[in-house]
Amino acid sequence: MFRLAQGFLAFLAILGCLTTAAIPGYPFRYVSTLPWATRVDNLVSQLTLEEMQLQMARGGRGILVSPAPPIPRLGVGPYSWNTECLHGVAYNGAATSFPMAIGLAATFSPELLYHVAPATALELRAKYDYMRHGVYGDGRGLSCFSPVINIMRDPRWGRNPETYGEDPNLSGILATHFVHGL
Repeated sequence: MFRLAQGFLAFLAILGCLTTAAIPGYPFRYVSTLPWATRVDNLVSQLTLEEMQLQMARGGRGILVSPAPPIPRLGVGPYSWNTECLHGVAYNGAATSFPMAIGLAATFSPELLYHVAPATALELRAKYDYMRHGVYGDGRGLSCFSPVINIMRDPRWGRNPETYGEDPNLSGILATHFVHGL
């Protein structure tokens, strides 16, 4: 009985060595002690020119560009990086819609933006959970396009309502609170 147990343990040890050797070495993914720059350099050095092009050209909005394709040989899954979070999670089904940035700025309340941002982040993570289960679509990435910190300088600019207004000081304070809330 003792020899049988020893043989079984030896078998498990050999099996463990074989399966460990079969796990692909992706230092950019599995060695978290490496600095980010090293991890990024390692990943990019393993990408082909075509893979780099597809990762940069796809992943945004629209049928033709979403999501960025997976790279199975490197263990990289698909990714959708375009998510509009200007006043809540947009373009992705039911979500809370807060007033536009210019309306939030009119309150002169940094604390309000600090509380709006976590609500947006929570809904964004909930929608991102679909992606973990293989359901991809526009606006389901974790890259939040917000806040717009450009200063409103010209009333003809079509994106004025997405800004916090024309006061650089107020815009900076509100944007800082929004980002810290995310």
